[in-house]
Amino acid sequence: MKRLYVLCTLLLSIFVVNAQVFKLSYVTPDENEVEFTDVVNLLVSPEESMNITFIHFENISGEDLSYKIQLTDEDINGGRDAVVMMCFDGQCLAPTTKVSEVKTIVAGDKMTNFDLQYQYSSTDVSKLTVNFLSEEDEVLQSFKVTYSERLDQVSLDRVDKGVSLVLSASPIPANNNTVIRYAVPSQYQKADLIIRNTLGSVVEKYSIPTGKNGKINVNVSDFNSGIYFYSIVADGKMLSTKKFVVKH
Repeated sequence: MKRLYVLCTLLLSIFVVNAQVFKLSYVTPDENEVEFTDVVNLLVSPEESMNITFIHFENISGEDLSYKIQLTDEDINGGRDAVVMMCFDGQCLAPTTKVSEVKTIVAGDKMTNFDLQYQYSSTDVSKLTVNFLSEEDEVLQSFKVTYSERLDQVSLDRVDKGVSLVLSASPIPANNNTVIRYAVPSQYQKADLIIRNTLGSVVEKYSIPTGKNGKINVNVSDFNSGIYFYSIVADGKMLSTKKFVVKH
């Protein structure tokens, strides 16, 4: 009887450890929300130095939760100059801050204003773990993040030799207008040029052709002064992201 009790206790503890309290998803560059369980693979470009990805999590535990988010660096960019920061509502914590303050999420609610900002100097693979902790520092749930130049066996090196990837904007800072120049290799079928603010919200989106050079004159006179990010997304994959400044 005692042996049976111990076995039941062990099975219960395993179930509790593996139980999910959050349903996880991330937002792709073309604004699709993709659910994942314990691993998310994100694309970085050799043309860029920053990746911003919004991670959504919904409280499915059935009760209100107090939690902290912890970053555990495992292998960041081969030891080179790279950092990952946690951001809440557009405000990023210092790179040295690896655990957030205690936050509360009620049962059934969904957090949509959390993002990871990855700044890098090379496209060497980076890996880290994100832990959701209780107030007592017990791990409630975890997932791994991998940053690399390849996703689903697709490499940015495999581009059409006739047209190279191009993305630039001028003037910077912009006052009334900025001209964004682009070129998307013809191997891609569908491409968009997307402009976001620092909260990740899309402020402009343009459908652009592939296989040739082009430019778009963007009227920024109604934009608030500040930093904006512009990206080329082709066939659901972000090929390049850069930033420009609006200053009125």
